[in-house]
Amino acid sequence: MRISASEDHRQLLYTGLVRGRQVPISYIGMQNSSPSNIKIDDINEVASGFRRRENSFTVRHSRRVGRSFTAPTRDILITDQVIQTPFGSTPVFYTHKIEDASGDLGTIVLRDHLFNEIDPSEWSSILSGEAAANANASVVYINHNLHSSFDSEDGSYTVFFLEYTNYEGDRKLVLLDQKPIYRRAAIEDGLDISLRTYTTRKRDDGFSYVILFRRDENGAIFNGPWYVKVIEDFQLKLHKPLLATPNERWSLSVSDGEVFSSGLVDGEVAVSHFSIPEYHLQNFNPVEPKKFVKKKECFLLDKNLVALPFRKVLTGAATPVSVLVTNRGLEPKFGFTTSSEADQFWDERLDEWDPAHREVMYRLSSAEALGVSFSPSTGLMHVPVDMELDDRVFVQAFYEQDRFEYSALNLNPIHNSDLLGNRSLVYVVSEERLATYPAGVAQFAVNHLIFGKDNEIISFTDHELATDINAEFNYANLKNAYKQAGSTSYEQFLAGRTDILILGVVSTARRQRIQDLSVIDIREQGGTLTKEIEENIIEKLSDYPELLWLSESSVSGAPLPVQGAIQIRLPRTLLSEAGGEFTREEIEETVRRYMALGGYPIIEYYLPKPVITSSVLTFGDNDTGLSGTSLFELEWTGVSQEQAKLFEESLKLQRGPHEGDPFRHAEDRTIDTASSYNIYIGSILAERDIDSREQRNYFKVEEVTFAADSLSASFAPPAEFLRDQSIKKVYIYIVPVHNGQEWERSEIIKIDLYDSAGNMRVTDKVSFKINGRLAPAAEVSLKLQARIQ
Repeated sequence: MRISASEDHRQLLYTGLVRGRQVPISYIGMQNSSPSNIKIDDINEVASGFRRRENSFTVRHSRRVGRSFTAPTRDILITDQVIQTPFGSTPVFYTHKIEDASGDLGTIVLRDHLFNEIDPSEWSSILSGEAAANANASVVYINHNLHSSFDSEDGSYTVFFLEYTNYEGDRKLVLLDQKPIYRRAAIEDGLDISLRTYTTRKRDDGFSYVILFRRDENGAIFNGPWYVKVIEDFQLKLHKPLLATPNERWSLSVSDGEVFSSGLVDGEVAVSHFSIPEYHLQNFNPVEPKKFVKKKECFLLDKNLVALPFRKVLTGAATPVSVLVTNRGLEPKFGFTTSSEADQFWDERLDEWDPAHREVMYRLSSAEALGVSFSPSTGLMHVPVDMELDDRVFVQAFYEQDRFEYSALNLNPIHNSDLLGNRSLVYVVSEERLATYPAGVAQFAVNHLIFGKDNEIISFTDHELATDINAEFNYANLKNAYKQAGSTSYEQFLAGRTDILILGVVSTARRQRIQDLSVIDIREQGGTLTKEIEENIIEKLSDYPELLWLSESSVSGAPLPVQGAIQIRLPRTLLSEAGGEFTREEIEETVRRYMALGGYPIIEYYLPKPVITSSVLTFGDNDTGLSGTSLFELEWTGVSQEQAKLFEESLKLQRGPHEGDPFRHAEDRTIDTASSYNIYIGSILAERDIDSREQRNYFKVEEVTFAADSLSASFAPPAEFLRDQSIKKVYIYIVPVHNGQEWERSEIIKIDLYDSAGNMRVTDKVSFKINGRLAPAAEVSLKLQARIQ
């Protein structure tokens, strides 16, 4: 048995069970694999190993330039601001804009994460003449080179704060942002030469830059000097996943850089252009480079500091950020939003982190009122309200995506056994090489290959290595040119493909010693845990979940009556909360009265499920397939008052109503029925009864037109559903809802959009046969096994 999720010791992955003739004697465990086990060796960051100088550390230094200059990267830091240090003049490339300052620069202080004051010689402040939103406020720029960062592997971080007095006389503490002083010019800038902007143009051997800024804050003509600097974000670099659980896919990301680099191509020195065209194929919202995250977990650095799962977060009025803070058990503690609108709620489910978790509806406070601040450029958030270190933080926000997630390589060793004991080379193919690809072959620049300890290639993604591009890309399909005698296939690849840009060699390995193993004798219940461990068992479970089985509070080894549990299904209409006459406690007490002593009742309350009886699909005008103008029409039988009463009558005792009969007076009372119905649509059939994972394949139809006097509805497929252009089948089910709570769903129905010949069925109005029970509700069974000693 292997523990596969440190966040929840109840989630276990069984890789082997003890057989009947065997006796377990000990448990051996270690901490789970995590992204910290990923190792990236970038040869371009080693002085003796780099093959592409322009993508290495050797170009990451500041230099002085004129108004026009060239650089090997598409983006670059530019500044005209300098500070005087004991070592001379130093250019500063980042700025933080204060829009509600008092105008007194003497009130401004910069601090590190320990709240020590930063020497004023390391930064400068400029009082701008810009008009602030409030007439009494001033705009101030803080120019600096202070770089906030954190390491998700060990939780270490470097953060800087800005403390100042605003125009109302209040002291404020906010995270120091590191926004570049110069930016690329936009169309809306017009011909304003007072803006610190520049233009870029791609040439055959690099990028040419022209600086447009000509008039400074005092209105004087400015002609330099300027300083420029290339940073890693503007090169092509690999990055580990920020947050990942042991059961998830671990994907690397590549910074969206663009680099011209000189190197050997076919034995001659040539300049090659490297970029990631597939970056533009990502799902942006609403337009590139913006993305929207509906819910994602953050990284808690300390009780007041949070790292968001992305950088370049957008906090404007049109792109509000919403945050929910819960305890370890996912119970909400507080939440806030940057939206200026009143009555904002967090209404997203958290069942991705706990399948049993219900929908959350939690009112959010104002982030500004709480004093929350962001460093948008670095993706950090400061929350003045103290949090516990085991609290969980979830965010909903827009951000600018500046990286490409390379999902073709799964680094999680639980999912990708090819990486166990092996390594992967990740590289980029030049644009010149991509242009030579034959028609029909995808021009994906990022590729990888996996090679073993013997330096033989095991698998690859680059079609140029394959003998047959329609077969599996493995060693058997590797071209003979890479299988020459005297050297391995990996060595042949490195020698022959000098035209590529190597991003790094990646491996996944545990960095744990034998002393890190936990060995527990399980022959004696609770006999190996000290009092200190027992008192701190909850805290220890995060790293050593196996301790649960040996704790004094564990149910392991506890006596249970043989065959002492019984499952009882009762109509929901018995409950007072559903219009009946009994509470849950009263029913359980009655059941126990007639059960054997020591037995345990498992009571399930139910109502008849709705049944879809008719389905009609109408295609829109001029449609050649399913689209937003298509219309679905459904009819179903629901849980009406008459049906519920009839259902009760069928369950009455044969002796008829009498005092104490739970069904008495059924004809006189109102029975709880569905107040509405939710409709779900998907293109993938659930393999089992729908749980939180299967639910992701279905989209809730938000706007449904219901018929007035019958159980029927008409609706168009949601936009999220239509993003899949390869839809051939449609699966639909409905769920009755009462007081916001979903009840038992209907069976799933299927609609085929293609006939047996593979042709799309397109007519004015088509009615499809409903294919019965495709995914019946799971039958629950309970098996108790005990050994009497």
